[in-house]
Amino acid sequence: GIDMGSFRRRFALAQAGMDRVDGGTRAAILQLAAPLEDDLLAPFLLIARLAATGHGTPDEDQLARVYGTSSPSRIRRLLEHLEKRGLIVVREDYGGERSVSVPGLVPA
Repeated sequence: GIDMGSFRRRFALAQAGMDRVDGGTRAAILQLAAPLEDDLLAPFLLIARLAATGHGTPDEDQLARVYGTSSPSRIRRLLEHLEKRGLIVVREDYGGERSVSVPGLVPA
């Protein structure tokens, strides 16, 4: 068997669809995600996977699903927290559209 911490990390990888990225990109994303707590891992991995593969920014529904919430305010606080830690950069245009990028990650 595996311990609970290992299970949570593997589950976060599965939720974020990390099986869809190549080995080099996966390694780069996992290196950036190394300091994250288990509850923040899946949303960050989803953001990073989409950024790395050129698929843009996940919408609030996608983030809510992997974060385990239905609250838009919790998603905003999550993004603010990840940005304060320097893991992501959030930009909003004049129309209210949000884009999220991951510093240190080169899109494919």
